[in-house]
Amino acid sequence: MLEYNVDLPAQLPMQSDGNFLIQPLPESWKESLLEKIPVVADLLESSNTYLAGGFLRQLVSEEPLDPEITDVDLFFNSDYTYQAVKTHFEQLDGMTKIFQCPEDKLATFQDSAGWKYQCIAVAFYPSLYSVVDSFDFTTTCFGTNGYEFICHKSAPYDTLYKNLRWNKITHPSSSLRRMMKYARKGFTMSETELRYFVECVSNHSPDIVDWEMVYVD
Repeated sequence: MLEYNVDLPAQLPMQSDGNFLIQPLPESWKESLLEKIPVVADLLESSNTYLAGGFLRQLVSEEPLDPEITDVDLFFNSDYTYQAVKTHFEQLDGMTKIFQCPEDKLATFQDSAGWKYQCIAVAFYPSLYSVVDSFDFTTTCFGTNGYEFICHKSAPYDTLYKNLRWNKITHPSSSLRRMMKYARKGFTMSETELRYFVECVSNHSPDIVDWEMVYVD
């Protein structure tokens, strides 16, 4: 982190694990979870649920936490946990289900404050690391289980300087849509990263042709 001069509110020195860095979740961020989305803070403590993506990216970049622009992306270790969390949300006062895909791979709820909770079940993950490592762009590679915070080693830099860099390409059609979304937000992709995408797609296996796949923004 220090090589990029990015000052995260670290409690302990960041520990490196290959391309990823891990530390205890900063206390100030725990307070933000409790203030803005307490239902998620409770879920992280009581179930095998992971928070990853945009909400944490906003914390890193110190941009406003605004329900109009930031969704709360939740991932799970099993279908059992996914179904239990959906049932929990359905029973909460002020929580409304606003979307359910027919394949039951995604359910979105909205609370009375406007926060949208995306319960994502495209895949299930045995660990926080496996969630974050599955993401396509490094700027999305942030995650927490309520205790630990993990990120790609270049994610803070890429977020602050709006670089669109690949972590991996698994579902190219979804990633292409997301490329366009991030371009609208001012992110740019280098020639090297663009070439990597073109080469991956041109040499792709038929198994990754996924135009009909559930798209998670």
